[in-house]
Amino acid sequence: MGMVAAELMKLGFLITLLAFAMWVGSASVAAWVAWEKGRDPVAWFVVAFFLSTLVALVALGAVPARHLARLRAPQPVAFAERKRSA
Repeated sequence: MGMVAAELMKLGFLITLLAFAMWVGSASVAAWVAWEKGRDPVAWFVVAFFLSTLVALVALGAVPARHLARLRAPQPVAFAERKRSA
């Protein structure tokens, strides 16, 4: 019986480590979303880490983007659109 208890303790520790890694990872996703929207990623990471990742992502969805973090490449204008505008 002692071996079973020891294996269950090892499994519990592994599951705890996995849950913590998922918690930190989801807070990192919230920070990345904040960076993409032009917000401070460190502040949003702290909010997501201590409060909840879901709360942080819902709050980020509610606020408008300040600016794009990366400039998007201009799309080439199709020939038909060039002809119409002329």
